Amino acid sequence: MATHTPGPWHVSSQGTRWPTYVEGPGGQVAACEEPEDATLIAAATDLLAACKAQHDAIDRLFAMLIQITRTSRDVEPFFPSKSGQPWEAMQAGHAAIAKATGESG
Repeated sequence: MATHTPGPWHVSSQGTRWPTYVEGPGGQVAACEEPEDATLIAAATDLLAACKAQHDAIDRLFAMLIQITRTSRDVEPFFPSKSGQPWEAMQAGHAAIAKATGESG
């Protein structure tokens, strides 16, 4: 797994001209020509942490739904299909986390 400069990162503009810098606790992380790019890069560590947390929460919710419906006599058993919006969202989240951490697939 790839490691990155620890967050939090923030935009540190050096005057009114480019570049706009992104800095973390250890110093400069990036220099950007566009302030909007710096803002996005500065949010990267927070976005990765949020994506991991949401991915884990959705996975836990699926497991809970499977368990609850398996033991209930009043509800049809729930088995998530490998198609549709929830599955596609899980796959997209997994791919984004893998890309951000340098893991394959």
